[in-house]
Amino acid sequence: KNKVIIKANETEIVFDKKKGCLVDYMPGNKNVLKAPLRPMFWRAVTDNDLGNNTPVRLGIWKEAGKRMQVKYFEIDRDTDKIVKIKVKLFDEQSQSAFSSLYTVFADGRVKVDNHFKAPKNLPDLPRLGMMMHIDNSLKNLKWLGRGPHENYADRKTSAFVGFYEGTVWE
Repeated sequence: KNKVIIKANETEIVFDKKKGCLVDYMPGNKNVLKAPLRPMFWRAVTDNDLGNNTPVRLGIWKEAGKRMQVKYFEIDRDTDKIVKIKVKLFDEQSQSAFSSLYTVFADGRVKVDNHFKAPKNLPDLPRLGMMMHIDNSLKNLKWLGRGPHENYADRKTSAFVGFYEGTVWE
């Protein structure tokens, strides 16, 4: 009633319709998610952030991802090989909307596309992305994005967009 369970190859993928998020990802009967995939608009503050009062000035964003409520949840089975889950979340306090399109492929891969919209009169957004907690037995990762090192706006000129891989520890 409140969950959507998709079995793809040897992977089970579970969405919670009330929370509007991916809650379980189980390749080979082992759930690698320890917490759901959710929108996140906050980041750890730095000393400079504390000096310019960032936690107060941008505080509306700190819990916005947790406050979001499901406004729309739809399942679309394109073919026997692709299932799409469309979710729209809304935060009443910031009047912001976060929409996700989860494309689940027959081999168990999940592609996530997001769209975010907020009123222009709000303070700057510290971060725009998603967060999840994964099982600590996972050691390796691959990503498409800036890399191979950590980067912020003032360091991204040396971090080119591409495919990278490394260990969690790195």
